[in-house]
Amino acid sequence: MTELAPEPDRPTWRAGACARTPADENVSLPRELERQKRALEQAYRDLARKVQTVEKRAKQLAKARAALQTACLKTRSLADLSHEIRTPMTAILGYVDLLGAPGTSEAERRKYLETIRRNGEHLLRVLDNVLDLSKIGAGKMPLERKACSPVQLMGGESSADAAAEDATPPAVDRDFVLRGRILLAEDTPDIQRLIAFYLRKAGAEVTEAQDGLRACELATEAAASGTPFDVILMDMQMPKLDGYGATARLRASGYRGSIVALTAHSTKGDRGRCLAVGCDGFVSKPIDRRTLLETVQRHAARAVAPPPPCLGGGAAARGCEPPS
Repeated sequence: MTELAPEPDRPTWRAGACARTPADENVSLPRELERQKRALEQAYRDLARKVQTVEKRAKQLAKARAALQTACLKTRSLADLSHEIRTPMTAILGYVDLLGAPGTSEAERRKYLETIRRNGEHLLRVLDNVLDLSKIGAGKMPLERKACSPVQLMGGESSADAAAEDATPPAVDRDFVLRGRILLAEDTPDIQRLIAFYLRKAGAEVTEAQDGLRACELATEAAASGTPFDVILMDMQMPKLDGYGATARLRASGYRGSIVALTAHSTKGDRGRCLAVGCDGFVSKPIDRRTLLETVQRHAARAVAPPPPCLGGGAAARGCEPPS
């Protein structure tokens, strides 16, 4: 056999020959710790900048939210102020017209003048309160904490709370002829009497309601009995249930008759809100007699006579609640 020549000596490989020595570890560990420290410091600075950005945006959002709330409050206050001015103005202008009507007796004139004076005093209280509010805003008036409603804040006692004397207004020119049944929902006595007079002198049969709940009840009962109203004149600011809520309830229950809004809020947005809840027409205050009668005449001609089946007795008749 051929013998193999012995191989030259080679260095023997040992496990861990390339491993770090303790000396190497002692040198690299501080460097690694320093690197990680710098990385953490950079991450902290980045996080701090992000926190500052978020806080800045949060402050901007809070400022924008406060500005929006202030704008909404101002809009609501102006709407309330408009209502408190236009409501007595409706009575003043209406009864001024009646003063000049032919055939007016001296006793009737005194009653109309008293109505005008009462509503004029209400307007004066509104203006006084507006001036007081401006002084409060300027920090020039001492404040006394007292609970009050927005209406009381803007105009004191509503003209609806004033004692309204019964009066029979004189005849006016009858250039409009209305043949139908009208439901007048209006809570201010002076205005209710004035509008009812306009309608009756034109030939309409008028039923009156002082709040939205009563208007719902009367409209539902009339429809269920087969003699629905040709037009409902719905004041949009009333106690218990306002005109928006009353109209929405009637429409939800299936009521299809004509509903015309009466409101002292006269902007396009107010008109849109009235139409959105189901009103067919819109008459703003102060009430113009010709506009009122033209609107009623137009919508009475489109009145839907047959009542829907859901307007029968029971809960619907009691409060015009929508069917379950």
